[in-house]
Amino acid sequence: MDGLEQGQHSLVQRLDGLEQGQCGLAQRLDGLEQGQHDLEQGQRSLEQGQHDLEQGQHRLEQRLDGLEQGQHRLEQGQREMTKDIKYLQKDVSTIKKEVRAIWDDIKRLDDRLSVQEKKAVR
Repeated sequence: MDGLEQGQHSLVQRLDGLEQGQCGLAQRLDGLEQGQHDLEQGQRSLEQGQHDLEQGQHRLEQRLDGLEQGQHRLEQGQREMTKDIKYLQKDVSTIKKEVRAIWDDIKRLDDRLSVQEKKAVR
């Protein structure tokens, strides 16, 4: 082999090496592109999950607001009921006093009638 053939042979070998390197780079690039695609899908999935969590949190906050309003109304109702019970207790006490007074009047009238009947019999 003369020098020209050796040079040509050397260039062919280098060209083969470059082609193999280019092929390896293309494979690595394909792998990187696939990885980037997978990352983008993961990102979209995470964003959807975050969106779902935010919606869930919003629904929970609405329910909590509803529960707090219900608790507030319940507490107001309990306060009103306590007032009503006090008024009813006063009314019951007043009615008891009035009933006692009526029974006392009835007893006095009964006693007076008994005395009148005894006088009438004599």
